[in-house]
Amino acid sequence: MAALLDVIPRLPRRVSYEADPLAHDQRFRDRALAPLDAGMLLLFDLGFLIFTRLDALTNTGVWFLTRKEERTVTSTQQVLRKADTLRDQIVRMSCWST
Repeated sequence: MAALLDVIPRLPRRVSYEADPLAHDQRFRDRALAPLDAGMLLLFDLGFLIFTRLDALTNTGVWFLTRKEERTVTSTQQVLRKADTLRDQIVRMSCWST
């Protein structure tokens, strides 16, 4: 089961169900990310980390926050805030191949 939640009112915007208990998160990707509007900020896990899809989201004005995978290379585009325990920045992501 996957859900697209609106964190402000804490209500689901879309819920998807997959009968296969071993299904990978990527099965939900296209269904979950279809109803998005420009200006939205997405929070998601590594199962959605597919660079071509992230590029498409960025090109439509949708922003995202996710964990960094080991193979991910980032270059800082803009530093928003930097402190001893916090670093908030806009980065460009790419993936190095082995």
